[in-house]
Amino acid sequence: ACFSLTCFLFPTPTSRHCVSAGIIYGIGVVEQVEHWRKDTTAIDESQEKKNWSILFLTHQPEEPMHYKLLGRSGLRVSELCLGTMTFGETWGWGASKSESKKMFDLFAKEGGNFIDTSVNYTVGTSEEFLGDFLKTDRDHFVVATKYTLTKPDNTDPNGGGNSRKNMMKSVEKSLKRLITDHIDLYYLHMWDYMTPVEEVVRGLDDLVRQGKVLYVAFSDTPDYIVAEANTRADLMGWSRFIGIQIPYSL
Repeated sequence: ACFSLTCFLFPTPTSRHCVSAGIIYGIGVVEQVEHWRKDTTAIDESQEKKNWSILFLTHQPEEPMHYKLLGRSGLRVSELCLGTMTFGETWGWGASKSESKKMFDLFAKEGGNFIDTSVNYTVGTSEEFLGDFLKTDRDHFVVATKYTLTKPDNTDPNGGGNSRKNMMKSVEKSLKRLITDHIDLYYLHMWDYMTPVEEVVRGLDDLVRQGKVLYVAFSDTPDYIVAEANTRADLMGWSRFIGIQIPYSL
């Protein structure tokens, strides 16, 4: 199986569940997925050769999806977030459009409203698929995408990183691919250790004020950078970062 889990750290405590929200990514063969919820038994190991994310979402059908407030905001998101890094076969592996649609439809059917992608996932194919899937009910979903990373063969010195230039260029690409006029949650994908913190915070605040982005967050960024960014945001009246996406070990 090919899968991963990413968790969000929120300032509000969890109750019955092990993390506040998680992103699920997955394609391929499943042998076993154990104990997502503390009060749930492991999936039957005999269920093989099925998409693990489908099993993941349907192993306890009698329990409805729960929703959480995302960080210090009023934004309500499903406790599971559908990660779409595997939507598209541009990298030589991943899910076709029809298989991606099946995963998306099942996630929505089970009550999921939180979708995660990135400007660079499958070289843009992931966002393009989602734009098509979302267009009939865009406002129902909380769509998150990211900027920072780029292709290994990109020769443009400003084609990646956390700079305002790459930020503005990336958000326009994402808006076009997702066929939307706004992004609900916009992540800095990875800290580049070069761009000044204030450039990032002010740049993202500009996007919020323009209405192109509603909320901002960090991914794969040191805690001291996140602390500085939110301190600056508070002092200057800029938009605070409401979440951080980091690896979580199962």
